[in-house]
Amino acid sequence: TSPIQAVEIGPTTSYISVITQSGKGNVNLYKTSDFLRWSRVSLPTKPTLSPTIKEARNLPAGTLVEVEGVLTVGAGVVDDEAVYLEQGEAGIHVFLRQSSAKLPSATQRQATVTGEISASQTKRIILDSLADLELGGTVSVTAPQITADQTANYLGRSVLLKGTIGNVNTDDVLLGGALKLHFKAAKSVFQLDDQVSVPVVVAWNAA
Repeated sequence: TSPIQAVEIGPTTSYISVITQSGKGNVNLYKTSDFLRWSRVSLPTKPTLSPTIKEARNLPAGTLVEVEGVLTVGAGVVDDEAVYLEQGEAGIHVFLRQSSAKLPSATQRQATVTGEISASQTKRIILDSLADLELGGTVSVTAPQITADQTANYLGRSVLLKGTIGNVNTDDVLLGGALKLHFKAAKSVFQLDDQVSVPVVVAWNAA
């Protein structure tokens, strides 16, 4: 092992942390009162923070959290390894690091996720495995109706986006004069000045 840091707390108790060279990089903490006899300190294996989703969105990257909410966007809509979790007036992207597994496609389900706040611009919680998401009972959540100029207040949430079609191209339309929405064969479906209400999930760059 190789020492990382030794800290003296008060006149009698000191701590030292070491990292193993076994390939897993496990960190162990030991304490002593005389530097002759050492005892190992048990470290928590689960996150100690259980913030709301609104609080989790403001935590620094690398923070371990346990968050509860309702699944409003299932796997396969944005990505097979991505779902969206909402709680009250806040939502967050949940991403599974294991590409060999698939998150649930069901929505309107209570869920608890245990993971790490990512460093990406998209506010997300990263899960190490499928076991880090626990499903609960069914619950009904109604998506709010918003306009394009309100998206900044709904990041991470599933909404019904209302607006007027301002431009129509082959595979995309301009909604509300600000947002480009991609639709296959859009030109054969929409016309200029159509009034539409579209189910979407608001991502970080939608604002």
